[in-house]
Amino acid sequence: HPAQYLFARKTIQQLIANNHKIKIIIKTKDVLETLLENDGLEYENILPNERGKSKVSIAFSLIKRNIILLPIILKFSADLLVGTDATIAQLGRLLGVHRVTILEDDYNIIKSRTNRINHKCIFFS
Repeated sequence: HPAQYLFARKTIQQLIANNHKIKIIIKTKDVLETLLENDGLEYENILPNERGKSKVSIAFSLIKRNIILLPIILKFSADLLVGTDATIAQLGRLLGVHRVTILEDDYNIIKSRTNRINHKCIFFS
């Protein structure tokens, strides 16, 4: 979601500036790709088509995201997963990878912790 990216933008920029390896994973939403491109950030769009609104579509989309993200996380060898999507918690737990699932009101906590992180991160919005 664009608002979630804007929330994480400064943290992502600081991590990159401090030579951390970052992989940004997105699903299509509004102007998110435009924001990332304008910021000069590389990203991977794992769901180029928006999902439906029904409960079945939502459940199917969650399963699909888990299946798509699993090999990406394994290949990247992430030490930390950060994002606002349920797949972060699910796959992090499954793989034993540290994970942080954030909401917009967690910024002050995340901001103070990112200066101490020295890992490869995947941001998923």
